[in-house]
Amino acid sequence: LLQYKLIESYENETLLMGSEKNKVIISFFINIEQALALYGERGYINGIEEIGYIVNMLKQSFKTKFNILFLPEQEATHAMGLNVRKCLLIESIGYRG
Repeated sequence: LLQYKLIESYENETLLMGSEKNKVIISFFINIEQALALYGERGYINGIEEIGYIVNMLKQSFKTKFNILFLPEQEATHAMGLNVRKCLLIESIGYRG
């Protein structure tokens, strides 16, 4: 879990798409190289399954405090300074607190 940055002003409304109601935004990525090294050919699928499990557990544990955000994958990944060819944005959730 890494803190990317504190967002004080919303410079790019399109990227955040209604996320101003959230106190925290958590984005889940798959590092393709690491996933393939750990799981072989099924690395991508296993990574998505693990992220899905974590997101569902968070939503069940905290009920209505988490909501799914729809961020454009490539734009969000690039805005965070991550290599789009190595890391894929799978899911983003917002925490309203």
